Amino acid sequence: MLFASYSCILMFTIHDIHRSPITMKDTKKTKSQLLEEIASLQQRLAEIEAAASQRKQTEKALRRKGEQLQVLIENSLDDVAILNSDGTVRYQSPSMGRVLGYEPADQTGSNAFDYIHPEDRQTAEQALEQVKENPGVPLHVELRAPHSDGSWHTLEVILRNLLDDPTASGILANFRDITERKLAEGAKIRHAAALARAEELQRSRQRIVTVQESLRRDIAQQLHGTVQNRLIILLHKLTELEQKAPTDEMTQELRDMSRKLREVMEDHVRPISHRLYPSILRRGLIASLQSIGDQFEATLEIEVNFDESIRDQERIDPKLIPEQVRLSAYRIAEEALTNAAKYARKSKITIEMKTLPGGWFSLSIKDSGPGLDLTKTASGMGTLMMQDYAEMAGGDCVIRSTPGKGTEVMATLPLAEPLAKPQARTKPSE
Repeated sequence: MLFASYSCILMFTIHDIHRSPITMKDTKKTKSQLLEEIASLQQRLAEIEAAASQRKQTEKALRRKGEQLQVLIENSLDDVAILNSDGTVRYQSPSMGRVLGYEPADQTGSNAFDYIHPEDRQTAEQALEQVKENPGVPLHVELRAPHSDGSWHTLEVILRNLLDDPTASGILANFRDITERKLAEGAKIRHAAALARAEELQRSRQRIVTVQESLRRDIAQQLHGTVQNRLIILLHKLTELEQKAPTDEMTQELRDMSRKLREVMEDHVRPISHRLYPSILRRGLIASLQSIGDQFEATLEIEVNFDESIRDQERIDPKLIPEQVRLSAYRIAEEALTNAAKYARKSKITIEMKTLPGGWFSLSIKDSGPGLDLTKTASGMGTLMMQDYAEMAGGDCVIRSTPGKGTEVMATLPLAEPLAKPQARTKPSE
């Protein structure tokens, strides 16, 4: 319209010039000079109109871009804010209610730092300064902010300097609530730490059991070797003195001393040595379990049921089952029978051993005694000891008991060498 108006004016002016010829007496400019000026003016008006049209197109494009940005912001699942360079909230997206429970109007015009946890405020201020120094470069930071319900939420914040961008003209801040993710990560860390402590505790218990058995073996060897040999030498000396005794009374005294010394050897030294470390284990696990059953036959009615395939193989190779596994099974059976002798003397005891798929075997010691309520009974040292021995061998041990229906100790152990990491192999009991 502007250009059209000017064109009309120019056309009337040119028409007047042609209708009333100009002479040197009427004006200082010639007709040709005026025509040149009019042409120059027309060109300038065309440039102005072109610039105005370009500006109009630019404004239209910016408006369209702004409208698109507005739609994206308003429909974002995250919270989007535009901040001034000092942190003042100039715009807050509607998703603010979904993220932190506030209405956009609640925070617009306030300073974003007022909504940051006091311990994180310095981090937030440093992040804002850093992003202002690096236009266009996104900066990631985690900050805590208060929810409308009063709880603190952890936000993942991405800041971008768009102060020179005419569309935003500010610091663009994207917020995402990662509280649940952080809680889950924390739970995983705590769980991993608990597992590490449990594994370390298990290794410590295994080391204690190993050291204990090593000490038992050393003492047993001393009793069975050095102590017993010296007692035997003393018996020979007493026999020699008995033969050389000058009186019948002295002979009788020496004979009584020899008898008491033999009783000490038979009733104390050898049993203690055997209990410290059962040498019967060298003959295989089946023979060892039969032997321990014989030790309790005076106080318990015991029935045994052993896997024939293991029995036959151990007759050929007594070391078929590793020594550590044999020792663990022996200790578990010993403790279970000791408990039965204390609390289920009149019951029937069944010792059962059978192979399981995958290179495992089970050892069960079951009694028909009074039983107990495990939910109300704390695990004693004997129970923990049985579990320690099972874990030392790479297996596990569980105790089942019902009041009035007896107790069963069930150990699941490997037929081969214990694994370095027992949990890597799936036990049949799992």
